[in-house]
Amino acid sequence: MAGGKGTVVGTMLAVLLLATLSNGMNLLGIPTFCQLVAKGLLLIIAVAVGQWRMAQSEKAAARLTA
Repeated sequence: MAGGKGTVVGTMLAVLLLATLSNGMNLLGIPTFCQLVAKGLLLIIAVAVGQWRMAQSEKAAARLTA
């Protein structure tokens, strides 16, 4: 939530993943509500992984300077 780095390639991959997920769930006949929940969970997981990776890299940098 403090900001970060975004790339054009990363954005394109995220859009492709969400579009594929939406299309697949539509083809399977999954209700719209469940599709929204799945997309929301995917976004929450992506943010959590990003935050975890940032924390890990900050810890590693702190160990190197100590």
